[in-house]
Order: sequence, then C-alpha cells, then structure tokens
Amino acid sequence: MFLDSEISDADAARYSLLLIGGAEANLVARKLGRVDIAADHVTIQGRSFAANGARVQAIYPNPLNPQRYVLLVGASSAGALSLWNPDRLRDADFDFVIEDSRIPDGSERVLPSQMQVAGGWFDHRWQ
Repeated sequence: MFLDSEISDADAARYSLLLIGGAEANLVARKLGRVDIAADHVTIQGRSFAANGARVQAIYPNPLNPQRYVLLVGASSAGALSLWNPDRLRDADFDFVIEDSRIPDGSERVLPSQMQVAGGWFDHRWQ
C-alpha cells in the first residue's frame, strides 16, 4: 500500500493500481488523467456526463505499464464514495460506471440499476 503522495513512477508502473479518489483527491489519478469528477458532472476521456452526487468506477490499462491495470473509484462527496462496494467488483458489467448516489427521501428502496447515470466499455484501444 502506498500513499498517493509517496509512490514513485517506477512503483506505479510495477503494480496494478486501486486508486481511491479522482484527480481532485488523488495525485496518481491526477497524473494518469483519464477521469475528472466535479460536483455536477463526471468526465471520462473528454466525454462529460451530468451527475450530482456521482460515484465513479473505471478500469483501464495502467498508462505507465499496459501489462497492468488501474481501477479508479472516486466520488463527488464522501457520502457518495461510501456507497462503493468492493464485493460487487466481480459483478461489474462495464469498464466504467457512473452512479448518482442521491436517493430522493431515503424512504424508498432504490436498486443499483436505478442509480446508474452511464456505463460502458472502452474500445479495443481503451478509448
């Protein structure tokens, strides 16, 4: 385990990475620059999706070593990030998924599929 402020490029290239926090919160995610999370939208490789209270999960080859992968998990708030469930990784249907973590009044049961803003696959070049 490394702190984002202490990992060297050599170590980042040596391992597959689990990055918690987008570019605004994680120095390695900022350096790799694929996902940007703002209060009202998420941008993945230049394509923007409107989302308030967003939680993002994306997997792609490590730009420092394409034989390794990056799994980025980030959110626009701590509350949204708390909804990430690592146990659901095996059930992931997409290379990336953006969810709206806001539940209108909290009294109704909301399925994960109802929270999905966008999800999809990167192409054969991971674009």
